[in-house]
Amino acid sequence: MKRFALLLLTLCMLTTSVLTVGCGGDGAVTTKPISEGATTVIPMQNKQVTVTENNAANVSFSPLALGNVKAQSWLKNQLRLLADNLTGNFEQISPDCAVEGGNRSGWLGGSGEAWERGTYYVRGLVSLAYVLEDESLIRKAQKWIDWTLQSQTESGAFGPYADDPKNFDWWPLMPMLMALEEYCDATGDARVVPFLEKYFNYQKTALQSKPLSDWGAARGGDNIFAVWWLYEKNGDKSLLDLCRLIYRQTDPWQAAYDQEAWSRSYHIVNVEQSFKLFPLMYALTGEQVYLDTYYKGIENLYMISGRQDGMSNGDEHAPRGIASVYGSETCAVVERMLCDEIALYLLRDASIADHLENIAYNALPQQLLPDGRGQVYFTMQNQIMANLGSHGFTSDGGDRSVYGVPGGYPCCVHNYHMGWPLFVASMWMSTSDGGVAAGAYGPCTVTATVGNNTKLTVTETTNYPYEETVLLKIGADKTDTYPIYVRVPQWCENAVLRINSREIEGVGLTAGAYICLTAEWEDGDTIELTFPQKLQAVITENNSVSIRYGAVLFALEIEEKWSELSYNPLNWNLPQGYTSYNITPASDWNYALADFDFSDIEKNFTVTRNSISDNMRYVQSDAPIILTASAVKVKDWIGNSTTQTAGTVPVSPVAKERLSVKTYTVRLVPYAFSRLRLTMIPWTGSEQLLWKPES
Repeated sequence: MKRFALLLLTLCMLTTSVLTVGCGGDGAVTTKPISEGATTVIPMQNKQVTVTENNAANVSFSPLALGNVKAQSWLKNQLRLLADNLTGNFEQISPDCAVEGGNRSGWLGGSGEAWERGTYYVRGLVSLAYVLEDESLIRKAQKWIDWTLQSQTESGAFGPYADDPKNFDWWPLMPMLMALEEYCDATGDARVVPFLEKYFNYQKTALQSKPLSDWGAARGGDNIFAVWWLYEKNGDKSLLDLCRLIYRQTDPWQAAYDQEAWSRSYHIVNVEQSFKLFPLMYALTGEQVYLDTYYKGIENLYMISGRQDGMSNGDEHAPRGIASVYGSETCAVVERMLCDEIALYLLRDASIADHLENIAYNALPQQLLPDGRGQVYFTMQNQIMANLGSHGFTSDGGDRSVYGVPGGYPCCVHNYHMGWPLFVASMWMSTSDGGVAAGAYGPCTVTATVGNNTKLTVTETTNYPYEETVLLKIGADKTDTYPIYVRVPQWCENAVLRINSREIEGVGLTAGAYICLTAEWEDGDTIELTFPQKLQAVITENNSVSIRYGAVLFALEIEEKWSELSYNPLNWNLPQGYTSYNITPASDWNYALADFDFSDIEKNFTVTRNSISDNMRYVQSDAPIILTASAVKVKDWIGNSTTQTAGTVPVSPVAKERLSVKTYTVRLVPYAFSRLRLTMIPWTGSEQLLWKPES
């Protein structure tokens, strides 16, 4: 498998608009430096618009406080499903987050769990509460915040073990630090900054005798991120020295990002969580080596174990290779999203937003139950069973493919609550020149202060990534001049820009770049972006293909039989309606796309669009786009009964003697709407092989 990935490294440049020779994964960020492009002044009725290409070079981006960006339509529904179900009821469900009795959470002064599970949950709870402005969730979060602030000792230490040096651990404090900082930005609570100043003064000294270790050393970037937040607030340069000290005690990820070093075994969550470290160090020092290391690590990881959904394979050990039946973990998904959200505003590289969209709109939803009542530990790209039993994972407890609560080892069910709300919060950023910048696209509104103290609300009306048009409508309390930064997705050719319904021609709308639009904007102005979607075939394992349509990854549909499973291994207090599931195939899956034509990818498929409702859920029946294609069965491609997996993808083009005579019509649905599927699909035809297996 490693040889396959390395061979494809030499082929990655052989790309066209419709056929991409993939490495391990797709959608990795670019390595090009940001440099300002041409500026064009467009005269319009009552105004002129200055359009500057690729103009994020001489400006900085900053995150907006929780609540400034609000999800709308079907995206808001994903947050409400969490709030009304698992997140909203989690304190009654998870004994590790119990809030009453002597055995309540250690993070509320009880004798219960006092490590990472409570702090994971609180980080997600705070973000969901304030993004939704949900008073019930805000009240739930407040007691955790208050206890934490009151737990600080005279030394500056805090948490359940603040007075217990033997059991004191740096790691579980890191998610709580982020929760406190997000809470402070949302509320302005004056207690938080002095609390953090006292804690980080303590940490400067304490790290000399008790350095980072274990998870804390692996995840030192989280600690640096918390310190950086405070530095941005108070400008205390001694905090930069603390960041450098933490970096020296953090695991040597710079060596790990080397291609050969990635062949060693790491914990998959630590791997994905590490991708905030080098953007932070670059922001802190300005040293190019950190930026180069960041991009090199991404490239090398995706070459060796990348997935089409933007993640990397690792179940639990990583990197594992590019095989379609290897897994990736829910914790890793939300941690990598967080890293992308941080890297995007620090580096202003628009392609990072593409990678974030790839994960958020493809990987994240299929890790979760569509009703907001649970998740799964590992998922595969070619998954024919999601059920109890061994699936050949490197850490396989027999329940790692079961959707429900806790859905495998219980770290993920505590951690994933932050995924959707922090994604929404990152969809817009403020800019140092008094404007706003778009991150990922999706239905939302953003409120910010811009220009000469203008109160701006941008309403983003769109069904992106499932449709092509993004409409931005400006609401402002006065006419004012300020910039609005929009991005052209990396996959998009021939983007179209309209301002107040007039098409703006003669400007370079470069794929994978930011475009700065500066004008004297007034209430009611509109910016309309059209990103024409095009089918793309990505060559991957054993010459199989993965199909993309714009930002949406597709998979061959397998009819799913969902059977409720009486499985509650931890004896949690599960309310009615919370259950686990065995998901098994109710249709054949061993297909190859028939007579696949690489010269015109679109000829292979018929595209059908369905209406999208505000209540859309990520289930097959709600799929907004369906592709239909001709296929034949691969007669000898049968499941592996030991691992309950599809096994190795047949080498394509599949030999004629292995195929059925009959041709079938098959459907491909967006990957995010499936729990069983084939994402890496074999094909038949006369194309020359791009890769041959070793004899």
